[in-house]
Amino acid sequence: ITANIAYYYGGNVHLTGGAVVLFEDSEISEGTATYYYGGGIYVSYSAVAGGAHVTLEDCTLSGNYAPYGGAVYLAPYSDLSSSGTSFSDNTGYYYGGGVFVGGEATWESTGDTVSGNSTTGASYYYGGGVYLDDYAIAHLTGSTLSDNSQVYGGAIAAVGGAELALDSCTLDGNSASYGGALYLYDDVIFTDTGSTFSDRMRLKISDQLS
Repeated sequence: ITANIAYYYGGNVHLTGGAVVLFEDSEISEGTATYYYGGGIYVSYSAVAGGAHVTLEDCTLSGNYAPYGGAVYLAPYSDLSSSGTSFSDNTGYYYGGGVFVGGEATWESTGDTVSGNSTTGASYYYGGGVYLDDYAIAHLTGSTLSDNSQVYGGAIAAVGGAELALDSCTLDGNSASYGGALYLYDDVIFTDTGSTFSDRMRLKISDQLS
């Protein structure tokens, strides 16, 4: 699925609330959501059907663009499970060059690669590789985040009570003005087990960081 354009949501793929979708060995590339969300995939929510549920197994998402969530945008209450998947060379403008996880959405990542993603906006924009919005949840196990860039949070930026758990991950070669690896702000719940950080990490505390 390649080189498609949407003005608003889901340059290549737009999944409506309640959808349950599996992508296996798929390539989703060069998609553009011109003005809003999800250059590669937009995963939506509806009040009637709830959030969509998406699984990516051994997929490649590359070269996609959207202002929010270059590769993937997860709307609130939706969820993504990915394994062996590459999110590479995607671009956002504001938040989440690779993956944008919306409020109370959930991302479970196992053995993925998030590399070479960036956001191109000026100051006060977040998450070259991954952005977690208020109360978003992301659990990454054995994943690699490398060579991503942004002003705040080269690899990952998380804000407003988001929950981020890393287990045996590698964060290498990422760059930012604040937090080459991680930028965590305002009541973020962060845990790590056995990950490797070779980037500068910034933890900015508003009230508490646990």
